[in-house]
Amino acid sequence: MFAMRLNPIVDIGPSLINAFQSIVILIVGTNFCFKANGGNQGKQFLNRLICIFLPIGVKFFVAYLLVLIFIILGFVISARFIEPSIIPILIEPYKNWVNFFISIVIQVIMYWRFCIALKAINRI
Repeated sequence: MFAMRLNPIVDIGPSLINAFQSIVILIVGTNFCFKANGGNQGKQFLNRLICIFLPIGVKFFVAYLLVLIFIILGFVISARFIEPSIIPILIEPYKNWVNFFISIVIQVIMYWRFCIALKAINRI
Protein backbone atom coordinates (compact mmCIF):
# COMPACT_ATOMS: atom_id res chain seq x y z
CA MET A 1 0.00 0.00 0.00
CA PHE A 2 2.91 2.32 0.66
CA ALA A 3 4.13 1.93 -2.94
CA MET A 4 0.88 3.40 -4.31
CA ARG A 5 1.60 6.68 -2.57
CA LEU A 6 5.08 7.41 -3.88
CA ASN A 7 4.48 11.05 -4.66
CA PRO A 8 6.88 13.92 -4.26
CA ILE A 9 6.34 15.65 -0.92
CA VAL A 10 4.91 19.10 -1.53
CA ASP A 11 3.06 19.85 1.70
CA ILE A 12 4.86 18.47 4.76
CA GLY A 13 1.81 18.60 7.09
CA PRO A 14 -0.39 16.01 5.40
CA SER A 15 2.65 13.89 4.54
CA LEU A 16 3.78 13.67 8.18
CA ILE A 17 0.25 12.93 9.36
CA ASN A 18 -0.08 10.28 6.64
CA ALA A 19 3.21 8.64 7.64
CA PHE A 20 2.25 8.62 11.32
CA GLN A 21 -1.21 7.16 10.71
CA SER A 22 0.27 4.53 8.38
CA ILE A 23 2.65 3.39 11.10
CA VAL A 24 -0.15 3.31 13.69
CA ILE A 25 -2.45 1.32 11.37
CA LEU A 26 0.44 -1.03 10.57
CA ILE A 27 1.08 -1.77 14.25
CA VAL A 28 -2.59 -2.06 15.24
CA GLY A 29 -3.53 -4.05 12.12
CA THR A 30 -0.65 -6.49 12.56
CA ASN A 31 -1.64 -6.96 16.20
CA PHE A 32 -5.25 -7.74 15.22
CA CYS A 33 -4.03 -10.17 12.55
CA PHE A 34 -1.73 -11.85 15.07
CA LYS A 35 -4.67 -12.34 17.43
CA ALA A 36 -6.87 -13.59 14.57
CA ASN A 37 -4.20 -16.17 13.80
CA GLY A 38 -4.42 -17.51 17.35
CA GLY A 39 -1.98 -15.26 19.18
CA ASN A 40 0.97 -17.05 20.74
CA GLN A 41 -0.64 -20.43 20.02
CA GLY A 42 -1.10 -19.59 16.33
CA LYS A 43 0.87 -21.32 13.62
CA GLN A 44 3.03 -19.77 10.89
CA PHE A 45 1.76 -16.21 11.25
CA LEU A 46 4.17 -14.56 8.80
CA ASN A 47 3.83 -17.33 6.22
CA ARG A 48 0.05 -17.07 6.30
CA LEU A 49 0.04 -13.28 6.22
CA ILE A 50 2.40 -13.20 3.24
CA CYS A 51 0.38 -15.85 1.38
CA ILE A 52 -2.96 -14.10 1.85
CA PHE A 53 -1.44 -10.75 0.91
CA LEU A 54 -1.17 -11.70 -2.76
CA PRO A 55 -4.86 -12.38 -3.51
CA ILE A 56 -6.10 -9.60 -1.24
CA GLY A 57 -3.46 -7.17 -2.54
CA VAL A 58 -4.37 -7.90 -6.16
CA LYS A 59 -8.07 -7.32 -5.43
CA PHE A 60 -7.29 -4.00 -3.74
CA PHE A 61 -5.00 -2.95 -6.58
CA VAL A 62 -7.76 -3.64 -9.12
CA ALA A 63 -10.30 -1.78 -6.96
CA TYR A 64 -7.87 1.14 -6.65
CA LEU A 65 -7.45 1.26 -10.43
CA LEU A 66 -11.23 1.15 -10.96
CA VAL A 67 -11.74 4.05 -8.58
CA LEU A 68 -8.98 5.95 -10.36
CA ILE A 69 -10.63 5.29 -13.74
CA PHE A 70 -13.98 6.58 -12.42
CA ILE A 71 -12.29 9.71 -11.10
CA ILE A 72 -10.59 10.29 -14.45
CA LEU A 73 -13.90 9.76 -16.26
CA GLY A 74 -15.49 12.27 -13.90
CA PHE A 75 -12.82 14.81 -14.82
CA VAL A 76 -13.25 14.11 -18.52
CA ILE A 77 -17.00 14.60 -18.27
CA SER A 78 -16.64 17.72 -16.12
CA ALA A 79 -14.11 19.13 -18.60
CA ARG A 80 -16.98 19.51 -21.04
CA PHE A 81 -18.66 21.95 -18.64
CA ILE A 82 -15.64 23.57 -16.98
CA GLU A 83 -12.59 25.10 -18.57
CA PRO A 84 -9.98 22.25 -18.52
CA SER A 85 -7.21 24.58 -17.36
CA ILE A 86 -9.20 25.40 -14.18
CA ILE A 87 -9.53 21.75 -13.04
CA PRO A 88 -5.96 21.47 -11.61
CA ILE A 89 -6.51 24.70 -9.69
CA LEU A 90 -9.76 23.35 -8.23
CA ILE A 91 -8.17 20.02 -7.23
CA GLU A 92 -4.92 21.29 -5.72
CA PRO A 93 -6.16 22.30 -2.23
CA TYR A 94 -7.84 18.92 -1.67
CA LYS A 95 -5.39 16.53 -3.34
CA ASN A 96 -3.23 15.71 -0.28
CA TRP A 97 -6.17 15.32 2.08
CA VAL A 98 -8.10 13.08 -0.33
CA ASN A 99 -5.01 10.87 -0.64
CA PHE A 100 -4.77 10.83 3.16
CA PHE A 101 -8.36 9.64 3.67
CA ILE A 102 -8.20 7.12 0.82
CA SER A 103 -5.01 5.76 2.40
CA ILE A 104 -6.70 5.31 5.77
CA VAL A 105 -9.74 3.58 4.29
CA ILE A 106 -7.71 1.21 2.11
CA GLN A 107 -5.35 0.22 4.92
CA VAL A 108 -8.13 -0.40 7.43
CA ILE A 109 -10.16 -2.47 4.97
CA MET A 110 -7.07 -4.42 3.94
CA TYR A 111 -6.18 -5.38 7.52
CA TRP A 112 -9.83 -6.23 8.16
CA ARG A 113 -9.75 -8.63 5.18
CA PHE A 114 -6.48 -10.11 6.47
CA CYS A 115 -8.12 -10.80 9.85
CA ILE A 116 -11.14 -12.45 8.21
CA ALA A 117 -8.87 -14.63 6.06
CA LEU A 118 -6.71 -15.65 9.02
CA LYS A 119 -9.79 -16.56 11.06
CA ALA A 120 -11.08 -18.65 8.15
CA ILE A 121 -7.74 -20.45 7.83
CA ASN A 122 -7.72 -21.23 11.55
CA ARG A 123 -11.18 -22.84 11.34
CA ILE A 124 -10.00 -25.32 8.72
